[in-house]
Order: sequence, then C-alpha cells, then structure tokens
Amino acid sequence: TRVRSSAASDVYKRQSLPREPRNLRVEFSIHPIRRGVANEHTIIWEAEEVPIDYTRTVPKWPNDFSQFIGDKAFGLLLANVVGLLVPRTQVVGRNVQPFTFGDETGSDVKWLRTAPKIPEPGLFPTVRGWRDPFHLIVSVPGNERIASILIQDEVLAKFSGALITDRDEKAIIEGVTGFGDNFMLGRVGPSDLEPQLVRKLQVLHETLIGYVGSVRAEWVFDGEKIWIIQLQQEAAISKGQVIVPGDVQSEEEFHVSSGLSGLRELVQLVEGKDVGIKIIGNVGMTSHIADVLRRHRIPSRIVPG
Repeated sequence: TRVRSSAASDVYKRQSLPREPRNLRVEFSIHPIRRGVANEHTIIWEAEEVPIDYTRTVPKWPNDFSQFIGDKAFGLLLANVVGLLVPRTQVVGRNVQPFTFGDETGSDVKWLRTAPKIPEPGLFPTVRGWRDPFHLIVSVPGNERIASILIQDEVLAKFSGALITDRDEKAIIEGVTGFGDNFMLGRVGPSDLEPQLVRKLQVLHETLIGYVGSVRAEWVFDGEKIWIIQLQQEAAISKGQVIVPGDVQSEEEFHVSSGLSGLRELVQLVEGKDVGIKIIGNVGMTSHIADVLRRHRIPSRIVPG
C-alpha cells in the first residue's frame, strides 16, 4: 500500500529512519502481529520526500483491504481518519481481532450493521438493539460474503438520510424525520428537510468530494451535529429522476411496494438485455432501491406515484 500523510510521518519517526520528513511518499505493509526490526504493526519498505505540489492521491475502493475488513468498516475508518464525525464503532471481523474507533454519541443503544466485502445495498440486515453478532452473521443466506459486523452507538436522530453526487457533481440530498432505515429500504419517501440542514449537508458533500471524489454517504443529524454512518465511493451517474441513463427498447414497471427483494428478482430478469426499469412510487434517489439499480447499471428512472 502507498500513502502520503502525517500518519506516515509518525511511523517514519518511530522506526528511526535517517532524516526528519517533511512531505513523504511511503510504501508500507500492516500486520495483525508486531513484526520487523522496530516490532511494530506497520513495516515501512520505502520512504522518500516528494515536492509539495506532488499530485494528491484519492483513495479507491473496493480494494483488497476494504474487502478484508468489510466495505462499511473501510468507509467509516476513512471518514474518521479525515476528521468527520463517526459514531463509536466496534468492528467484529472474520480476519482480524475486534477494534474500535469513532466518537461517543451519548446513547447506550447499539445498532448492528452487517459489512459485506463489497456493497450489496439492503441485502443483509441492520438491526437496532443488541443481538448476538455471530448469530446475525450465520443466520442469513450468503453470509460468507459478510466480512464483519459493526456494533455502533446510536445517534439520537432528529433527521436521517443519504446524499450522493449527481452527474453535474452536485449533491442529491434526501432524508426523513427520525431514523432513516425505512427510507433507505424504500418503504417511505423523502421528507422536506430544514434549509439550514440542507446547507450543512451541501458543505459536507463538498468536503467528501475533496477526499474521495464522487460519493455516497448516509448521515444522521442530532440537532447540532451531522454524523456519518456509511461512506462509499460511487460513480456519479444519476440526475433528476433518472437513476441510470440509457436508451432501451422497452421498460418494465416496478412498484416500490414490492420491496427490495422483488426488485432484485426483476434485475436478474432484465440484466444484460435491452430493457430498462421504471420505478413507480414515492421513493428516494438515494434509497437502496436506486442503489441496487446503480450497482447493476440498469437503465432506470423514478416516476412518482
């Protein structure tokens, strides 16, 4: 892995490399058990100073490490590292011992979120309140694709929702009052948000664009602060009511009342064919209904009804 950051500088100093770093390009590896001459979890293989105007690197994932710990875990770690608010999260993974990051929210209630290796919108369960995380993994079909379980502090939600980058690199921002799980599953449509909150979310979107490029994020607003509860890189392809653009010979209608499972069945039928999907109902462009269609690149649009 290659990185250029102040964190790399700290490791550089701890491993007693020959000169004081200013602006570094570092090649390193991370190990669950301490290794190397310095007996650290991080081993540096190469380090060099680079010009101040060296091209800024934007992280890309899914990658091997994000699949190793789970896509949601990776995205939230990245959000935490760059200084965004992330609820305190314990990651219970298949491949590494449990670890914790993020900030306390003031709530004792936990949310358990399954973290598959790559994004699979709405396929695996998210539950409010304590459950046995190991039973949660083994009790769902396809659980071998789950890399970890996230045990996350609840944010006392005044509003919740999601945002994505559209084709014009602007933010599509949607949300509802209170918790956003039914909105994300397409069971309820978006509500009107306070203008002040929308402005704050637009600033957050601009910040995220600077760190990771076009983005999809789920957020919770507690009345004072915006918390990130999910962060993914996503190609900017939606605009207005068009989820995925494309010319097709015909369209299949899908009513949102049929739910995500019904949509997945329809996607399997039309994928690879010259057929689009027309989503009928009150559903958000940032919901998992739209996420599934973007992931499968199915030409599609929303027709409110």
